[in-house]
Amino acid sequence: MSPTSTETSSRMLCGCQCKGHWFTVEARKDEPDFIYEDIERLNEVIDHFRILKAQRLRQFNKIHSSMRNLPNEILLSIFEHYCSLVGPRKHPVLTLGAVSAHWRDLVENSSQLWTRFDLVLSDEMLPGAASLLEMYREHNGSSFESIQLDFRMFSAGRQCKERRNPIQRLVQSIKTLETFPRIKLHQPPVDLLRILNNDLNVPEVHLSNPPHLVTGEKTIPRFSFPWLALTTLKLCQIQVDVCTNLLLGCPNLVEFSTNDPLLATDECIRPTSDHAHAISFPKLRYLSWYHAWRLWDDNLLSFYRFPALEYFDWRGNGYDHSLNLFSSFIISLPQSCRTIQISAGKENNMVMKLQILQLIKNHPIDKLICSHFDILSLHIILERLKDSTFIPSLNFFKWEQGVGCDTYESDRIFKLTRLFKDVLRCRHEMGVVGFRMEIDGLRTRVPYNKHEVYKIMEGSGFDIDIAEDGRWIMSIMSL
Repeated sequence: MSPTSTETSSRMLCGCQCKGHWFTVEARKDEPDFIYEDIERLNEVIDHFRILKAQRLRQFNKIHSSMRNLPNEILLSIFEHYCSLVGPRKHPVLTLGAVSAHWRDLVENSSQLWTRFDLVLSDEMLPGAASLLEMYREHNGSSFESIQLDFRMFSAGRQCKERRNPIQRLVQSIKTLETFPRIKLHQPPVDLLRILNNDLNVPEVHLSNPPHLVTGEKTIPRFSFPWLALTTLKLCQIQVDVCTNLLLGCPNLVEFSTNDPLLATDECIRPTSDHAHAISFPKLRYLSWYHAWRLWDDNLLSFYRFPALEYFDWRGNGYDHSLNLFSSFIISLPQSCRTIQISAGKENNMVMKLQILQLIKNHPIDKLICSHFDILSLHIILERLKDSTFIPSLNFFKWEQGVGCDTYESDRIFKLTRLFKDVLRCRHEMGVVGFRMEIDGLRTRVPYNKHEVYKIMEGSGFDIDIAEDGRWIMSIMSL
């Protein structure tokens, strides 16, 4: 039917490329009730076409969506890559599952997507933490790779007793796991530390900042020793005596790391250096020691021995009172210690850096890493590396420029490149096979010509690669 002058008509399309339809509403001026009925009928028709359009669009998307047509195996690979890029802290599995019913089913049936649990906890989120962990456990069959709980968002004014029940529920959820994964704890409350220490076989603990100072808790962390399950312990800004007690109380430690230890607590019972004889840590392979307080250093250098040590990281901050002890400690290092990292603090002067280098020059190490050093130190170390008597066994050297250090003059970059080349040549003449250097964070004030750098190294049998972030990688190829 075509519209006429006596009719009010509306043409409506369903949105799917089908033919249009005419729906005619006759205007009957003398019958207003019938007009309202026609308007109501027309609204029903409009609603019908809206529903039909939505159905057709869903069908269209179902047929033509490229993601929908991908095999589940490929989709799952994409999901795994996405989760690795985003990281577990943002819980990407929940985001993926909210896209569609098909994606939700695929995510829920893929246990490998649920193996890493990382949660930043605040007072508001704490009550739901146990339920979220339980959801992950149900989907991965209690097979976690790692659990990380970060409590640094806790407010300092909240009373500890208000958190006790939610924390206990969270611990109970962890205790339901068949096997205990690597669990990282950042600034955990004292109550949680006590429960984990006494009831759970947690293999890895990170303590960041003293909990009682940040969260308002006045109780110093207490631990039940010996803590046999703990194999990895990383401490940051923890009191010196607590650090010492933890090291002494965990006989199965494989890795121990400290960063910026604080002054001893008011409740410290004895001086930390009160040892009658040397103490051995036969299982410790990785040691990162922050050179801070005299008693703290004297413990390590005078009384502690690490017969299985493989990696030693010494983090200095400028005090030189223990260099003699450091020298004897280096001499006592076992032959298994093949990597030494020297991390200089901002206060380190050049004399101290040179003294440290002099102390380690005769130790048979394979790798030397100098972190947070300035450019002048780099030149001095490179000159040392040209000396055949300076760590002759060395086959890897890495230099990392410290944050805030001066930038390098661009017009001198080519002179530095020639120095790199001289080091490689000298090491090759010493018979070192596969010597490798990494220079990380070499910053210049203005860009330099990389092609000129490559040209200097060309034809010498050396390989060099300069990354966009300023990292230089150089090695002996085949001479």
